[in-house]
Amino acid sequence: HSTVRPLLIPVEKQLLQFFPEPVRLQLLYKAPHHGFKMSDLISKFDQVGRFVVIVYLESGTMKGGYLSKRPESYCQEDRGAFVFEIDHQKANVFPVVKHRNAIILNKESFGFGDCLTIYSNKDKTLCVAVGFDDTYTPTDWSEELEVPFMDVELHRVGDVLLNPWRELSWTEKGSLRKNVVSFKPACRSINRVRVLLMGPPGSGKSSFINSVRSVMFGRVLLLPFIGTATKGFIKKPTAVTLCDVLALGDGETTGLTLTDALTVIKGHAPEGHKVDGICFLSGSNNVFMMIPSLAWDKDQRNLHVIFY
Repeated sequence: HSTVRPLLIPVEKQLLQFFPEPVRLQLLYKAPHHGFKMSDLISKFDQVGRFVVIVYLESGTMKGGYLSKRPESYCQEDRGAFVFEIDHQKANVFPVVKHRNAIILNKESFGFGDCLTIYSNKDKTLCVAVGFDDTYTPTDWSEELEVPFMDVELHRVGDVLLNPWRELSWTEKGSLRKNVVSFKPACRSINRVRVLLMGPPGSGKSSFINSVRSVMFGRVLLLPFIGTATKGFIKKPTAVTLCDVLALGDGETTGLTLTDALTVIKGHAPEGHKVDGICFLSGSNNVFMMIPSLAWDKDQRNLHVIFY
């Protein structure tokens, strides 16, 4: 499935403990990928569902809130809402007290009372404010109009099946592992194949790599940053390497662009080049390799590209 959890595992466990029942998180919006505008954030809310908003502050602390339905009115009642704070030492949750003012929404801002507000500044760019009011259990957060932050995420909160909906027999695990380990490239001049997985956020690239890794090691393994990792490789000594890269963005300025991806595939990017989605590779760049290295044969048989 395409469920994406970019949180570190210990932090995610702390967040999930705020819910009385088992839940899972699915990433719907990530500011660096989808845009730092209020309209970008609000548009990612599904029509039906429960949601968690997470703000990653530059201080290393995460603040956020939970709402049990899509925000639609200026003052929206939500009896299940809460705000939270997670850092390296503690994880605190603050349930709503005044239900009728739990969620505040207008064209320029979205917030959990006055405790946590995401708003647009005069340049229409996202800003974050924190404060204290009696809508939620007292947070003791000092009031700050513009808090330095690194990222804003929106997740859908989904239910988790307590029992598998069907039983699977993994009788092919041994043969699959054997096929991967014994794989040899058809071209003798090439001793290794690199498989590049590309797709938008949430398409399942990291989850696929985790599945293959689990088969290779004989136990369930997870990459540390699912959904946001810029690289992830199968570490077993095999002739095939799975490469997980930055997700394709919604436009030419977010995430990995198709232009840069094709430039890398054709061998015009030097080893170790950092793709940031802002400075595009072209013939006018100093790092652009007009003549690809010998590692790239003209048939490109040493690279398979999978678009999800």
